[in-house]
Amino acid sequence: TFEQLVSTSSLCTPALSTTPTTPTPRARGRVADMHQQGPEQLAARLPQKPYDTWTESERRFGNLAAFLTLRRLDGREAPPTEAEQRILRAWSGWGGVDFAKIPRDPEILTDDYLRAFDAWDALREGKSGSTEDASLLQGVVNQFFTPMWVVRAMWRLAMRAMPATGYKAALEPSAGSGRFLEGAPATVADAEWCVVEWDRLGAQVLRHSYARSNVHVFEAPFEGFVAGALPKKVAWD
Repeated sequence: TFEQLVSTSSLCTPALSTTPTTPTPRARGRVADMHQQGPEQLAARLPQKPYDTWTESERRFGNLAAFLTLRRLDGREAPPTEAEQRILRAWSGWGGVDFAKIPRDPEILTDDYLRAFDAWDALREGKSGSTEDASLLQGVVNQFFTPMWVVRAMWRLAMRAMPATGYKAALEPSAGSGRFLEGAPATVADAEWCVVEWDRLGAQVLRHSYARSNVHVFEAPFEGFVAGALPKKVAWD
């Protein structure tokens, strides 16, 4: 059952550790003043090193900064700035991030995520909690995105077997934070991209961090995308 997954899973993520931890009720430390800072300040606080070398605390900060940036962009007509896009591309998913260390700050997290983390905490401690609320996190506890060094290596291998130019369309069936978009060669980056991501938060990050006319983001599982969301205007032949 879902409750058993939360309480007994041995998957390699600190969020599912069998050792109880005390949730942080409010933002502390590096995230304490996050909501008081603008995009340029937040972007400057991101680690200046490859994503794949970030520590858990650095990933937690990057994720919360991306979450806050999404909230600021919600309903805004102006496109994201360069600093905001850099923050959004720091989104690394929840896999390996201890949920108990995520501050329950309503100025950063939306109500549905606040409820989800509270319900997860309750279920972890063997208390009564809403499995419906906690299910928001069920599919992301092992969310790890492809390391950039793997992305670059895969693109190098792919381009050896592909023509150098002439790309009309590209499909990313499970986009995560968009690292294959970020690492794409210029000749492919200019193609019409169909980017599929089932996680709602991840899809929102992609829409804003790659806000280009040739990038079309679909919030759906890949199977659902193939079954009913294939865009007609993109030439797939």
